[in-house]
Formats: sequence, C-alpha cells, structure tokens
Amino acid sequence: MKFRQQFHYLQPRGDSGMYLSVFQLPSSSFPLLEKLTLTFLDMFSPLFDAMNITSRAFLGSPNLRDLEIVDYWPKASVLELVDIPAEQLTSLNIAAPRPQYDLDSLDITCDIPPVVSPLACFMTPMLEDLTLEWRGHDYHDLYLDIVGLQNRSMTALSSLTINHFLADETFTKEMIAILSILPELTSLSIDGYKYPGSQSFDQECILLPKLTRFRLSPFEDEGYPEEMTTMILSRWWLDKDNGKHKGLTRLEKVVLPGSWVEEEVSVRISHLPGLDVEYNWEL
Repeated sequence: MKFRQQFHYLQPRGDSGMYLSVFQLPSSSFPLLEKLTLTFLDMFSPLFDAMNITSRAFLGSPNLRDLEIVDYWPKASVLELVDIPAEQLTSLNIAAPRPQYDLDSLDITCDIPPVVSPLACFMTPMLEDLTLEWRGHDYHDLYLDIVGLQNRSMTALSSLTINHFLADETFTKEMIAILSILPELTSLSIDGYKYPGSQSFDQECILLPKLTRFRLSPFEDEGYPEEMTTMILSRWWLDKDNGKHKGLTRLEKVVLPGSWVEEEVSVRISHLPGLDVEYNWEL
C-alpha cells in the first residue's frame, strides 16, 4: 500500500478480512485510481462490524470511472461498508458470485429480489449504457426504479441491454413504459425469446425515435417471432421517403440468431439498402 498513490487500477479479491487495512485508509489514498474491482468471497469479516464506520478510502479518487463489485450478495454488500463517488462513474457492474464481467455498462445481476433495489441507490448522470439482468424482480418495481434513476441522474441513456427476463403480458406492458421514458436510446438488445412486441416500436412512431441498432437473442428452444420482421420493416425506409418518417432515425443494424432464423428472414430484410443484418452463430 505504500505505492497506493500511483495506482490506476485496484482489484482486491478474496476474503474480506484480508483488506480491512485498505478500507481504513483516508480519502486521499488513491488520487490516480481509474478502475476499482472489489471481489469478496465471504459474508464479510466480523472485523468490519468492529470498524463501525463507512470507509472513505475511495472518495478522494477524482479519476475513478469504472467500478465493479462482486460480493456475497444478497446477504451482505460492500455498498454497506464503502462510500463510492457514484456520480462520476461511467461504468458500473454489481454482480453476485460468478458474474459475467462487463465494464462497458451499468450491469446489475440479481438472482433473488433484494430488499432494496441496487438501482435505487445511485445517481449516475454520466451513464450511457445500462444492462439489466434480473430473475424474480417485479417488473413494475423495475419500471419505478428506472424512473427514479432517471429523475435523480438526468442521464440520456444511449444503450439498453435486457438479459434473461421471463417475458409475459406484464413484462410487455412495463417494458413499453420503460422504453417510453428512454427516448435517447440508439441501441436495444434483448436476450430472451419474447420482446415488447412490434406495437411498442411503431405506436405512431413515438417509442425509440433514435433507434439505429436492435439485437434479439431468444432462448435456444424458442422459435423466431414473425412480428420481429414486421417491426424491422417498420423502422426501415428508403432515403427518399417524402417526410413520412419525420422525427425518426432509420434502423441501421439488426443482430439476429443463427441459421434457423437466417432462412426465414433473409429474403425479406437481408438485402434492404442501408440495413446491416448480422447473424449471431454463438447462441
């Protein structure tokens, strides 16, 4: 730690008790820190309870932009022990053990609904990319969490990724509501079979007016929804459209699953001028 004022990246990993001295450092300890990854594999050492304080070790890190937290969620979280300058972050990943590491977006992985949603704990005005991977979360609560995040942060998200949601009618309704408050989105990815449906993209051309990239990755045992092709065609047009699509940005790229989809849609959309159609063969 005697070299800590030179650190640009810090990644303590293991049992939390090993790093008690790090959390006790003053806020001036890491002035050059840009990335921080906290990976704890236990339920937190009793020594942390003995501290009876919240660590301020990272508050004096003006260059901190990327934060990843991997702890023994949901029984305890490092967020209860450490003050983080969340307002300056551009990349945030909060995950349970065995996460998919991703420092390109806000990535919150929760296998069981928490008492307090992590989304309700942050103000992130610089955030551009948001990734949600949820199991068991109430969809209306999720909508309210995103409304709260937007109201606090006043951020203009450009990319939204939704992973492993089990879609139903409630999901469709709440996803339409979520997309309606994210008008700056240029990229939308949905990992799961069902998606909000074509009506959510062409309701008088209100939702996602700036969308240029769309990606769908259904579960392997699900078929390709015909509505997908309809939605894609509704968001593509020739350069000369006589002002019919005023206020909308034309779809530029679509990423769909592999061969079994390629045969069904290639005739209708693969050769549309200005539309890049890519097939993901790794599903």
